[in-house]
Amino acid sequence: DTKQAFHVGWGSVGVHGVLPGLIHIHKKLGVLPFRVLVEQAVEAGKNGSKVSKNQEYLTRVLRPVISSSKEVKNLFLKDGRFLRYGDKFYNKKLSSFLSSFLYEDPESFYRNEVCPLFCRALSRGGIISLSDLQNYKVKERTPLSKKYKQHTILTNPSPSTGGQTILVGLDELVEKRSWAPASLKRLCSQQTKKTIGQLAGWGQQRT
Repeated sequence: DTKQAFHVGWGSVGVHGVLPGLIHIHKKLGVLPFRVLVEQAVEAGKNGSKVSKNQEYLTRVLRPVISSSKEVKNLFLKDGRFLRYGDKFYNKKLSSFLSSFLYEDPESFYRNEVCPLFCRALSRGGIISLSDLQNYKVKERTPLSKKYKQHTILTNPSPSTGGQTILVGLDELVEKRSWAPASLKRLCSQQTKKTIGQLAGWGQQRT
């Protein structure tokens, strides 16, 4: 029954990095044409994909966030109720948007068409400019690494806060063998705050 606070709305977002990141990875490591990769997503958005048990659970957990936007909420409704396991999820607008990548150079299309589109929407938050979007740079970072039994665990480095928190929690579990859920939650919360504080100092040094 862990509770987590979410901040939503136009003023709560950061610069979008998923599409530039995917394009960067494809240029560096991809073998198939980008359009071939996009085809499956276009097909799934248009014709629907079955909701998994985990997706049903996450939809339930994130219901207040989903419900903050009427348009987003409608994507997750069927006959007036939220989607359940086995139902089909459709996103035809996203499918239509992604279909443009079937015929355009992805990098040029993102910069010249997608960034202005995002900017028109995000301008309502008053934080992100067109320059922020077009000048976003993908950075390759060395992942955090931890040996655990016969495995090597790789997770996100800074500026993500989750990776370091996971490794600190794992260290404590290994050292103490067992932890009460409340104590482990408190430890992870303390580590998250510590990491955020370090990042705040890092940001001040760069400004």
